[in-house]
Amino acid sequence: MLCVVMCFIPFLIPAAVIIAALSYLRIQTTRIEVTTKRVTVRSGIMSMKLDEVELSLVRDIQLTQPLLLWLLKLANIAIVSSNGASPDIHLHGIPNAYVLREKIRRCVENHRDSKGVRDSESRHLVAHA
Repeated sequence: MLCVVMCFIPFLIPAAVIIAALSYLRIQTTRIEVTTKRVTVRSGIMSMKLDEVELSLVRDIQLTQPLLLWLLKLANIAIVSSNGASPDIHLHGIPNAYVLREKIRRCVENHRDSKGVRDSESRHLVAHA
């Protein structure tokens, strides 16, 4: 059994390095823009992907920090939309994620206040830690 495992180690190390490099590039090529109307995320290494969600449609902001990300002082943020046509946005490996989550939450509340939007769903906007 040990011999079999030892045979795969030369292949596992380069694979781990490639996966880490691709993850790093994905994080470095992601651009997040929070405006008074929407959250826009542009990402991609070989091609560009654009996700947007209107602030008035944000139902929840979730922050998760698995052990490895906690050690690296990074976190994941999920912005959950109430509109089925608008995508939920998932941001991975975000530095200063608590600050970004709070900024998005404040923008959502300010947008709703400016539009006079206060329904039962918007009053329960929760930013999970």
